Amino acid sequence: MLAAFPTVLFTQGAWAQEDPGLALADQLLDASVSGAGPAQVAALTELSTRVAATDAAGPAVWYWLANTQAQQGQLEAARSTLLEGIRTGACPDCQDLFQELELERLAAGRPTTWTFDDPHHGLFLGSEGGSIRLGALEGRTLLEWAPEPGPDTADRVVFGVREGLASLTVEVRAVGAPGAFQVQVVDRAGRRYVSPDLVAVPADRFVTVTRDVKDFAPLATGVPLDPDDVRRVELVEWAAARPSAAGAPAFLFDALTLR
Repeated sequence: MLAAFPTVLFTQGAWAQEDPGLALADQLLDASVSGAGPAQVAALTELSTRVAATDAAGPAVWYWLANTQAQQGQLEAARSTLLEGIRTGACPDCQDLFQELELERLAAGRPTTWTFDDPHHGLFLGSEGGSIRLGALEGRTLLEWAPEPGPDTADRVVFGVREGLASLTVEVRAVGAPGAFQVQVVDRAGRRYVSPDLVAVPADRFVTVTRDVKDFAPLATGVPLDPDDVRRVELVEWAAARPSAAGAPAFLFDALTLR
């Protein structure tokens, strides 16, 4: 979801010509009053050539330039800007927005079944720990998710959907230890809903599990979920929910189906 432009309370006019932070404030003020447009794209593009990775204003300039480009439909330019910010290691907001744009670009319709025979699927690692990669077991090509949640944080795999979601079916097993994860969905308004129970995954065999979205409960609001409004799905794992003290599980997905 693209960010709205903040209302900037003051601007420093000509001083902004020397200070990238003040120049950015000028452009955000213009955008908050009159809306983002080609003039803001041009001004922020010029400003981005004047900032370096070491400038305090640099991350904000790249982020808002990309946000403005995306709002103008310049999605490839927005992705290039965000990658520039990501490469500096100083713009975590760039990473978040890049993932949002990729989720929209690769969002799946329904019905869709991923069998992970090639790397062109729409699943992303949605947290700083852990990893996902293609692997194989007993002649089957699989998606392997090795979560590494922190003591107080969850690890997650995320993907986008274009046309809502009625149900999610996974064929999955764990390795290393039994595991469990929760299915969560996010609607077009950013509201989050959770499955009523965890998906329990044994370590000795594949299981096929279905979760119906109509059974999901709101996490923080009392607004019921409209399945047609689902835009993002997350598989969430955290250490406290692990069913075994034997160690951290990894999950092997043979198939994932959206209906």
